[in-house]
Amino acid sequence: MNFLLIYLIILIMIISNNFFLFNEEFLILIAFTSFCFIIYNKLTPLISLRLENKSFFIEKSFVTSLNLIHNILIDKKKNNLKFNNLKFIFISLKKYYSNFSIKFINEFLKYLKFIEKNNLIIKLNYFTVLEKNYKKFITSLLIEKLNKINNSFNFFNSKIKIKKFQTINAVNRLNLIKKI
Repeated sequence: MNFLLIYLIILIMIISNNFFLFNEEFLILIAFTSFCFIIYNKLTPLISLRLENKSFFIEKSFVTSLNLIHNILIDKKKNNLKFNNLKFIFISLKKYYSNFSIKFINEFLKYLKFIEKNNLIIKLNYFTVLEKNYKKFITSLLIEKLNKINNSFNFFNSKIKIKKFQTINAVNRLNLIKKI
């Protein structure tokens, strides 16, 4: 307000001394200067208050963001520590299960050897009986087949006079003579 009063006094002195000519340009300059002065005096507190509010809001959001980032980093640090602990837990679990599996396999092999010996003896006995029966069956089938073939040769040799069968009969006789 003091500045406004000083401005008015200087303006009145300039006008009263006819120091300036009052033409259009000078009046526009005075109007523009007074407009700028009034705008500066009236809007400066509003603009400064608005800028202070904006800067406070920016500062508050920045601090909030920093706090959130700090909390996230603390959580990540805790998770990393848990992850490192988890790594050691998995390593110990791996050792435990590898030892357990080795012990289990050894005991299981001992059990299987015992069971396998008993089963092997039973299966061997079964297979020997099966082999004997199979030999009997095959030999009986072969004897029967040979008898049929021999009977068919004898029939064709005696009843039907085919040269082929006669020569086979002669060859058989020669073989018998050579063996004797």
